[in-house]
Amino acid sequence: MDKSGGLDNQNFRLHPAARQLPSLPVELWRQIFRLYLRPSITNLPQNSLYGYGQCVSLNSGEVAHIYRKKEQTRAILRCVCRIWKTISDELDDAIVMSNLDEFDWPPGRSKPQAKAIYYISDDLQYYDTRHPLKAYREAKGKIQRTPGKYVLQFGEKGPLAPITIVLLALSLIFGYTASDPEVTRDFTLPQLRYLDITLYNSLFSAGVPAYGTVSSWCFPMLAFLRVDAIGEYAKKEVLGLIRAHSNQLVELHALDLGVEFPTSDDWWSFCSLQLFVMNNLDMLADVLSSVGTLWTRKSTNTSNETMIVETASQRLTMGLQYPMITRHTKVHIIRVFEQSQSVLPFLDFTVSRTWDSIQTTLTESDYHTEARKNLRESLGLMENLRIDFVDPAGNGIDSYEARCLKSTVELMSPEPLQDGFCGESSLY
Repeated sequence: MDKSGGLDNQNFRLHPAARQLPSLPVELWRQIFRLYLRPSITNLPQNSLYGYGQCVSLNSGEVAHIYRKKEQTRAILRCVCRIWKTISDELDDAIVMSNLDEFDWPPGRSKPQAKAIYYISDDLQYYDTRHPLKAYREAKGKIQRTPGKYVLQFGEKGPLAPITIVLLALSLIFGYTASDPEVTRDFTLPQLRYLDITLYNSLFSAGVPAYGTVSSWCFPMLAFLRVDAIGEYAKKEVLGLIRAHSNQLVELHALDLGVEFPTSDDWWSFCSLQLFVMNNLDMLADVLSSVGTLWTRKSTNTSNETMIVETASQRLTMGLQYPMITRHTKVHIIRVFEQSQSVLPFLDFTVSRTWDSIQTTLTESDYHTEARKNLRESLGLMENLRIDFVDPAGNGIDSYEARCLKSTVELMSPEPLQDGFCGESSLY
């Protein structure tokens, strides 16, 4: 073989199978390898919540399974010839899975060499703020239940310190606990673009001090944010985090944070928002009642009187995490949409998961009868709203994929729908 791609192949003995390969340009081999190895798990940066979620929101077991299969394939390709070895190395996802420095996998790769690091733990653990690694090793395999002040540290002395300064994406699930103010006060990640955070009230969160809270964290480059909160105190903290970054957010996924969000002031502060993903149809109906404020601004006249003035209309996409109804009736949701005709021309509607993936989950999982019935009623309602909900693959509510999902749900839940709704709505 020649020296294509600037590779010196002198004194390099080819595998016998390589002599039978056609002579193709290096770039063509690279494209073939990309198709064969499938998309990178760590393809960062992305330009959307959905893109980051595909890379970041994978549990450690799933990541290990995918990466192990790709590593086995790359190991074979690397043995054929030097060009194939080089291309295979270029397409390495470069993942490290670390059990808080107890061990790293795969062996031989350091954290600075990794494109993505997944920190894992067998059990939910709490770590002494002064000696987190020592406390972790001593508690390995045990769950500490002492009601003290424990936290997984972030900062110069914490186990995540080697990677925090250059992080582009971060996913956190943890209970809120009191923490050392010197560790978490004004905690910042200067390059962070995507944050996925689930915060829940810890059993030990009574009397939490005002310092070192999640709402005080600062991410100057943050554009894509997904938040969830369980418990009243956790919801307040998450709301503070959203509002601290509201003027720079491009895409926001907020699970149900209560009726106090978003307010008119929240919409006024969303200067760059292009996508707002909600948990279900109930929250979507709630949000529609206040979204009109997005296209107005407060203004003070010469008499120092505050006035509301209209601004240029920017398009906003509203997304659903899952097409379900939990609180409102279908009649109420339809009425809200009818009363929102003035803002609907400026809104696009999406679902966060593809219709195919919802159908796969439905058929492969043991769904409760009520959940299947709710999904069927929700899909019927979405058709009745005369609004096109588009999935990440670009398929609308009337697409073949959506209709296949609906047919599957109807076969699994053949009982009549409530409120007089049927497969084809009486509104048509």
